Amino acid sequence: MTPRIQKAIDIFLDAINNGTLAKGDPCGCAVGNLVANSKGLKLTKSEEKTGIGIKIIGSAGENNDEWFDYNNYPNNIVRKDFNNRTGFSNKELSIIEKTFEEAARISHGVYKMNHIHDIRKDQIKGLEAVVKVMLEFDECKDDVKEVFTEKAELIEV
Repeated sequence: MTPRIQKAIDIFLDAINNGTLAKGDPCGCAVGNLVANSKGLKLTKSEEKTGIGIKIIGSAGENNDEWFDYNNYPNNIVRKDFNNRTGFSNKELSIIEKTFEEAARISHGVYKMNHIHDIRKDQIKGLEAVVKVMLEFDECKDDVKEVFTEKAELIEV
């Protein structure tokens, strides 16, 4: 496994553990977490009537609209070049996001109607799909289940 994949897995696991990974949330999506981390930004949960939204902390002037072309959501086109920051090309980031959004089934808008264990299981399913495509990017022959589950240090809830 390459260092950029290991770093991404660590970012995703932190996001699951701190509740800032969320399907369908512009900041809390898979790429949102990668970009926020690369910019040194912190994400936090924000309780809303419709579900759980993810907010950027300490981001004066930051705007998540700069990250994606929402007209193409969920087939996001990343607007800015985050290659040097995330370690992934814009094309790879778009594939990562599309993969997570298609593999995970529970959208952040209905998190309150689901048990936390079901949400985490769904998020892990989405991230396993992401790890698979990331391994393909780097032509790694590692087994996805083995890589993700051996590296997965999830906090019990």
